[in-house]
Amino acid sequence: MTASVEILYNKCYGGFGFSSDAMSEYVKRKALDPSLFDEEEIERHDTVMIQIVKEMGPRADGYCGKLGVCSIPSHFVKYYEIVEYDGSEYVRIKYDAYKIDTAKLLLRNANLSKTEKIARAYAILSAQLDQ
Repeated sequence: MTASVEILYNKCYGGFGFSSDAMSEYVKRKALDPSLFDEEEIERHDTVMIQIVKEMGPRADGYCGKLGVCSIPSHFVKYYEIVEYDGSEYVRIKYDAYKIDTAKLLLRNANLSKTEKIARAYAILSAQLDQ
């Protein structure tokens, strides 16, 4: 089974954000200085904030927001983006960027012959990952 990563997003029109209660809890759990911290620094896949959102439910939602959590395979964690329209968001994986980076790594593999590198890189670049 593939490991997954959870990601926070706003699932209604309005805007992404956290309630003051959720932010206070986050600052407390992370032992941060509230005067030096900005909520925009929180990554969407921050495990502490995801746990807080799950525990608090709708009480974690910021003004005009409704937070949701979705999962993606962990190997795509560097390749997701949040797509937003009027505050409503969804998570999209940049499959082409993932395939290109994976093919580059494979081409640098010193343990493979040139023929193997080309064949494997072609297979990666031809794969349909978004199905």
